[in-house]
Amino acid sequence: MHDSNRIKRVLLVDDDPLVRKSFLRCFADENFDLEVAEGAEQALAILEGGEVIDVIVADFLMPGKDGVRLLEQVKEQWPEMVRILFTASAESTRVQNSLRNGLAAALIEKPWDRDHIYSVISSF
Repeated sequence: MHDSNRIKRVLLVDDDPLVRKSFLRCFADENFDLEVAEGAEQALAILEGGEVIDVIVADFLMPGKDGVRLLEQVKEQWPEMVRILFTASAESTRVQNSLRNGLAAALIEKPWDRDHIYSVISSF
């Protein structure tokens, strides 16, 4: 059972600075404490540094380690963390397999809708 009134700590991982800035602006007044990372390595450094994160939202296509590989590592090291894949490639076999095999709890499609993202994150 989750407490929907508790402030959730959310880590958004996206290589696009405009997406990161938009997320910070859109969710500044919500019941989230939002942290952003520009890629998998920065996200892992945040997590390994002891940050308590409830939900990670990872972009599917990023240079270096992509979102699926990042979520695989997160699942292994922090299995209790909710993992969400963020993508414009929802039909990709890798994306669909990530949902089917439980690697990602949800999928958020680009272009994104603020209310939908809020609803998805709040549901966990």
